Amino acid sequence: MTAQFQFLPVQNSRFTPQLCVVGQEFSKGVKIWPEATVFDYTADGCHLLLSYRHPTTREKDAFSGPARFALVSKYGLIFLLFKFGDTPWQYAPYSHWLVPEEIRPDPEDDLNKPGNRLFVSCFFINSATGILEEMRAMTFSPQFTTQLLQCVKEQAENPVTI
Repeated sequence: MTAQFQFLPVQNSRFTPQLCVVGQEFSKGVKIWPEATVFDYTADGCHLLLSYRHPTTREKDAFSGPARFALVSKYGLIFLLFKFGDTPWQYAPYSHWLVPEEIRPDPEDDLNKPGNRLFVSCFFINSATGILEEMRAMTFSPQFTTQLLQCVKEQAENPVTI
C-alpha cells in the first residue's frame, strides 16, 4: 500500500501543495538533498522535514515511534526540539520572517481559536537519493500550540533588520 500526502517542499525549503508518495522522489527531479532538519509554520500548517544521508533502519523505525516536542525561544530566535522514538533530541530553527509573505501566517488568527491544535506534516527523506522514506501526520497539543504561536507572535512583532 502506498501512502500519499499533499505537501511538497520547493528548492528554498518552503512547502507548496503537491503530491508526496512514500517510496518516490520527494521533489520530482531532485535526487540529492542536504542533510538537514527544516521546520515551517505557514498558512498551510506546520511541516517538519528530516533529511538523512543513507538513514539506518533504526532511524526509520524510530520516526514511526512516539514523538516528543519542546520549544526554545530566546533573543528572537525559535527552535523546535523534537525526538522520535529512541533517537537523540534534534532541533530545527524557525523564523517568521523567512516564510514568504504570501504564505506567512498570522499567529494571532490561530491563537484566537480555543482548543486549537496545529497540524504537523512530518517527512523523512533519504538525502542521498531524494526518496521519501516515511511520512506521518500529527497535531501538537493545545498547550504546545499556544506556546509555539505565542513565540511566533512575539517574533512577528519584532522585525529583523540586517
